Amino acid sequence: MQKFAIELKLYDEDNEEKAVYRQSFIPFRLLKEAFKLQKWIQELQDPQNIDPEVVDNLGDFVVAFFGNKFTRDELMDGAELDEVMTVITQIVSKIDNPNLNPPPM
Repeated sequence: MQKFAIELKLYDEDNEEKAVYRQSFIPFRLLKEAFKLQKWIQELQDPQNIDPEVVDNLGDFVVAFFGNKFTRDELMDGAELDEVMTVITQIVSKIDNPNLNPPPM
């Protein structure tokens, strides 16, 4: 049985792939932050209302999701915008549609 995995790549200053991070589950601890995440994503829908603090919060959430294996600055400097937004979208999608009856292992 294939587990879902969320992946993020970080790049170096030459745009070469430096590291790849994968997380195959969403830690329950992040659920509380995920509710905030949905609010932050709504704020991003209106570019005139984007608060730099929201971007920092999203960055911190992604860093925490991947187990603090890199810093917010490393994320901000080394991750591609579309890839970060894909990670966030995948997390929100998984939280919005949990498998309440997982199959027995």
